[in-house]
Amino acid sequence: MSMALDRLGSEDRRVIAENLLTEAKPFKAGELTAHCPFHLEGTPGGAFFYNHERDLAYCHSCGQNSDLVGIYNAVNGRDVDDSEGCREFLKTYCPDSGGTRPVRQGARPRRPEGWTPPSTAFPPDLWIQKATNFVEHSVDRLQENKEQLAELARCGISQKVARLCRMGWNDKDKWPPVTAWGLPHEKNERGKEKKIWLPEGLVIPAIRDGQVVKLKVRRPNPKTPWGDDRKYWEVKGGANGLFHVYGRPAFRIWVLVETERDAAMVWALCHDLGVGAIGAGGAAKRPCEFVTGILRRAKVILNALDYDPAGATNTYKFWEQEFPNSVRYPAPPSMGKDVGDAYRNGLDVRQWVWEGLPGFVQRYLQKMVGQAETTTQPQEPAAQEQPAERPQATTPRPTLEQVLQWMEPWPLWRQELSEFYAAMAGTEFRVFRRQGEDGLWMGIESNDWDALREDEPRRILFVTLRERLFNRIELDPELGLNSLDNIINHYFGDYLEVR
Repeated sequence: MSMALDRLGSEDRRVIAENLLTEAKPFKAGELTAHCPFHLEGTPGGAFFYNHERDLAYCHSCGQNSDLVGIYNAVNGRDVDDSEGCREFLKTYCPDSGGTRPVRQGARPRRPEGWTPPSTAFPPDLWIQKATNFVEHSVDRLQENKEQLAELARCGISQKVARLCRMGWNDKDKWPPVTAWGLPHEKNERGKEKKIWLPEGLVIPAIRDGQVVKLKVRRPNPKTPWGDDRKYWEVKGGANGLFHVYGRPAFRIWVLVETERDAAMVWALCHDLGVGAIGAGGAAKRPCEFVTGILRRAKVILNALDYDPAGATNTYKFWEQEFPNSVRYPAPPSMGKDVGDAYRNGLDVRQWVWEGLPGFVQRYLQKMVGQAETTTQPQEPAAQEQPAERPQATTPRPTLEQVLQWMEPWPLWRQELSEFYAAMAGTEFRVFRRQGEDGLWMGIESNDWDALREDEPRRILFVTLRERLFNRIELDPELGLNSLDNIINHYFGDYLEVR
C-alpha cells in the first residue's frame, strides 16, 4: 500500500494533488487530469491522470506510473522514488506524523457529476405532532413488552438503546383519517375519506432537528390488507425515503447499512469511537441533501450494504462513483448477508468495524479517543434525559480543540465558537443546562447577581456575551439559521452543569 493511501483520505489526496499539479481539473468521479509532472509535454494536457481514490498516477504519453508521493517528488525536481522526498512529504502533509492538514488553494465548490441529491419535503406540522404522540406511546409500550425487548437484545439493541433511538411497539393496526393527521382530504373508491395505515410492529422513526418526520414499521406479519407482502411499511405523509441517521452529524466515520435496525445496533456498539451508522432502507435508495453533506465530510464510509447482487450493483454504479471516500465492506459472507445476520451468528461488530478502517482513520480515532478506548468493550450511549445534577457521561468530555477539529467543514461557525470561548475565558460567566429541559442559559458561577448589577463594565460584558450566545444568524450556509447555544448544546450539552 502506498504511503498516501495508508495515511490520507481520498479528499485530502485530491486537495494535495490539485495544489501540486498544473491546470488540475476533474476528469471523472475520483480522478483528475493535469499537465504531466513527469515530462515536458509538447502539447500539455490530455495524457496525464491521477486517481485520488486509488492513489494512482499515470501518463499515457511518457508511460510513467507513480502515486501522490511520486508527483510530489517530480514537482520538486526529484526522482519519483526519492527517499528524502518521501520523508519530506510525510512531514509536510500527514498530520499524524507532524505535518499539517492540506488546504485547497483557489477553492471551488465540488458538485457530483451526473447526480444531485434530492431535496426533502417534510410533513405538515399536524402530521409531525400526531406522529410524535404515536411514537411516545409506542416507546412506552415497547419498554413494557418483554418479548419484543428480548428480540431486540438478540439483534444487539438493548432496552436503553431502543429508548434512545425512540423505537416503539404498535400493538395493533390503527386507521386514522388522513385529515386527522393534516393531510389533504382524499376519497377512496367507495366515496369515503381515505385513512392512514399504522400497522402492528416495531416503530422506527426518523428524527430531524428533534422532530419525527418519518415513520417506518417493521411488521411481524408481512401480509398487507391488500394481499401483497411488505415486511416494512412507511407511513403515508411522512418524509418517506429519508435515511435514518444514528450518530452526531459531526462524526467523520460512518457505516452504511440497509436496515434501520442494523444501523441502530452498529451505532450502539461503536458510538463511543466516534463512529455513526446510517440505515438507507434499501440498496437502491439515495441520500438526501442532509445525509449527502454528512457523508461528503466523512473521512471514510464503510459501505456494508447487503452481500447480494443489489448491494454490489448499487455500490459500483452509485456509491463508488459519487462517494470516493466509501469503501465496500460487507459483513463476512460466511456469517450472513448483512451485519445483523452476522451479529446474531457471533460477529464482534466493534472489532469488524475497526478492522475495516484504513490505517490513517485508525490513527485519527486513536488520537481523538485514545488507544485504550478503541479496543475496550463498547459503552452504552448516555441517556438523553439526565437527572437534575451534573451528569456522569459514559465517554470523556470532548475538548474545545477536538470540537474545533470536528467543525472544520463550517469555518465561520468554528471561528465564532472559538472567539466566544476566548471572550468567556477569565470571567466567572458560565453556560448551564436548564433543569428538566434541553435548553441552555448563561449565568455566573457565584450566583451573586447583585454584585454583577453594581459592576457596570462587567454587566455590559455579560449582556453582550449572552446576546452573542443566543443570537440566531446564518454564517456557513449548510447549517442555515443557527446559534451558538445550539452548537454548544450539540457538542457539550451532556456535560454541562444543570441549574
